[in-house]
Amino acid sequence: MSEAMALEQMACALAEMEGYLTASRVPVLGKRDRWGADKDGSQLGDLDVVGVGPGEQGRLLVVECKGYGGPDDYDNWLKPLRLDEIAYLVDGAVTNLAYVAHPSVIN
Repeated sequence: MSEAMALEQMACALAEMEGYLTASRVPVLGKRDRWGADKDGSQLGDLDVVGVGPGEQGRLLVVECKGYGGPDDYDNWLKPLRLDEIAYLVDGAVTNLAYVAHPSVIN
């Protein structure tokens, strides 16, 4: 199992412990490629974990996992200076979604 898949499984398990109904590797079609150009193909990517929270509000949870190195490489991942960067990345990812497929689409 790759490091990224292990992170996905851990994120999924944590979300489920918090009461989320989850699906992993949910197929998505982006509007733009990684360089910002409009996509003309239909190559699907995936969101690592998507969940719907408990209760009437049923909050949406979307997790994208990236793993580089060991735990010592992540000493500054959630500091106030990084919050704007994280918000920018999340906004960019959300506005790039053209289509979200049912998880059974990916084999």
